Amino acid sequence: MEHEVKEVLSKKPIILQNLVIQPAAEIGVSQGVPTGQTSSVGVQTSRLFSRSTEELRLLKAENSKLKAQLAQEKTKKWSSHKFEEICNEFLSPELSSLVKMQIQLAGSGEKGQRYSNAFKQFCLTLYFLGPKSYRYLKKICKLPSVRSLQRFVEIIKFKPGVNDMLFEILKFKVTNMNAKDKICYISVDEMALKKHLFYNYTLDEIVGVEDNGTERTCFVPATSAAVFMLTGINSKWKQPIGYALSATSLKAVDVKKILDQFIDKVTSIGLDVVALVTDMGSNFIHLSNMLGVTSENSLVYLGKKQILYYFDPCHLIKAARNNLMTATFKWEEFTASWKDVEMYFAKDRQALNRMAPKLTQTHLSPTNFQKMKVSLAVQVLSNTVASAIETYIHFDQLPSEAAGTAQFLRKFDKLFNIFNSLSKNPTSKLDYAFQGDQTQLEFLHNAKSFFRKYKSIQQQK
Repeated sequence: MEHEVKEVLSKKPIILQNLVIQPAAEIGVSQGVPTGQTSSVGVQTSRLFSRSTEELRLLKAENSKLKAQLAQEKTKKWSSHKFEEICNEFLSPELSSLVKMQIQLAGSGEKGQRYSNAFKQFCLTLYFLGPKSYRYLKKICKLPSVRSLQRFVEIIKFKPGVNDMLFEILKFKVTNMNAKDKICYISVDEMALKKHLFYNYTLDEIVGVEDNGTERTCFVPATSAAVFMLTGINSKWKQPIGYALSATSLKAVDVKKILDQFIDKVTSIGLDVVALVTDMGSNFIHLSNMLGVTSENSLVYLGKKQILYYFDPCHLIKAARNNLMTATFKWEEFTASWKDVEMYFAKDRQALNRMAPKLTQTHLSPTNFQKMKVSLAVQVLSNTVASAIETYIHFDQLPSEAAGTAQFLRKFDKLFNIFNSLSKNPTSKLDYAFQGDQTQLEFLHNAKSFFRKYKSIQQQK
């Protein structure tokens, strides 16, 4: 019997190798037990099986304990304080604020939602990143409406001088700009105001007196406002950043003080100011002289930054037209006169097919208000009118001396195209924005030489 058991066990070496087999006499196997009947056999389990069984029992006990804890947590309701702690621990501050706000506003009506100023600023940043994306996000989350964000910005007290709150909001937009879009220039322009004083009871102050943003020198009603604005060079954006009120035109010294503050503030939020643009008012002419601007060098220091100072091309073209209307210019053997333009218009307006159909009597005799329109000046100092005058000279309809006027008009047309064009795809060699190529540089050097040569020889009545 023992021999048969060993033979069977030898065929299962892997499964039963840990079993200890004892002789039949030792385990109580009766030699006389009939086939088909069972007998209880005492088999001793190895230490390995005993240890595994104990570990399995412990694991089952631990598993039962965890299941009981899970069931208990499922029935437990978390407090809002506990939820906020979890959000603060596992989420970023911005996302945590968004999630917590959704929980706080759960169940509130469309008109019963209240948002903190910090959350409104966060939503304003989202809106700056993409208005369309914000409107889509508002459909699935509880967010302030676009109008609510507009009202939030409207409550900013916009006083003369530097407004810190404005720059804090502008900083949200700047942080999401690329380096190219941050390049901008600052412009200054003045406008006339009617004298008017009123008392602002919320601020407890009188509004409408002279105020440059740093001090009120005297309580004189303001008649002029100087506005400071940023404009992108590589992308289409603009933002007014401040203003100053004055009884007359803002003095050049005050303009410089305000510019120093603005440029330092703008630079601190990450924008790259590369130029200053003004018109040709007497105070700005004084400012340019005070800063040392010349035809050879227009780089100036304002604040802690070196920038380029240049006059607005739109004002320059109007100034050129106004000077041509009141004076005759001569250089070398050429002469430019407003009378040549008037003679051409008198003949062309009677023609069946006009060569300069946009030219009207308003262009020739503008009022003081119409002189402010850039389009009227550009349409006179144009290549179209210059070519038309040359055609009339060719057919002996105008004197040959009018060739100087045609040359004068064409030169200013090309200059205006170079300095005031957005197009980078030229229709001709000089009809596109300045890019520093050789053709443009040669033309500008010739124009510079031209301005040094010509002079006024006669005042017209």
